[in-house]
Amino acid sequence: MGIAATHSPASATKNPENVPDQAGVFENTSKKVDLELPFISSQNINGSLKSLTLPNRPTIVVPVYFKCPRLCTLTLNGLLDSLREQDLVIGKDFSILTVSFAEGEGPDLALSKQN
Repeated sequence: MGIAATHSPASATKNPENVPDQAGVFENTSKKVDLELPFISSQNINGSLKSLTLPNRPTIVVPVYFKCPRLCTLTLNGLLDSLREQDLVIGKDFSILTVSFAEGEGPDLALSKQN
């Protein structure tokens, strides 16, 4: 199950004055992801994260900008190249959820990128 979806834009997009001066990576390995987070699929269906992934299977979540001409496309192509070398089947053994965090990138663009 490979799904392209959109979610509400990050608060920094709406409130650029609140963007921190420094960025960092914070591991939260003991926390669980809220599976009820709302998303809109590339087929323009409203659903939860749980409804867009396979039950009891791993999910790769790829946050990107669908209109990104360089790094995001390289990331997606690199992921696909890596997955082609595996004996696992997307939609059977695991899910991929490609999520845009850019305001204005909706289901039509998600579907185009998915194709």
